[in-house]
Amino acid sequence: MVASRMHTMLPTNDVNLSRFLTAYRKSGSYLLMPAIYDGSGPPAFRHDLSIMKRALSVRDAVDVIATDIESVYLKRFRS
Repeated sequence: MVASRMHTMLPTNDVNLSRFLTAYRKSGSYLLMPAIYDGSGPPAFRHDLSIMKRALSVRDAVDVIATDIESVYLKRFRS
């Protein structure tokens, strides 16, 4: 069993993804952390709760098959 939360975003371009992937390739890691946003100003990142990740898998949706864990996020595999 895997717990997950899904939020589909529809960006107009890939500038943020490209920036993230470039930084990840240079550093070889990234921090996963929660943030609190109260509706005004920048979010408050909870660095004290961060988890350092050193592995990242980026795939095109067309390459995902029904038995892949990523399939739960694709509408074509949901009933």
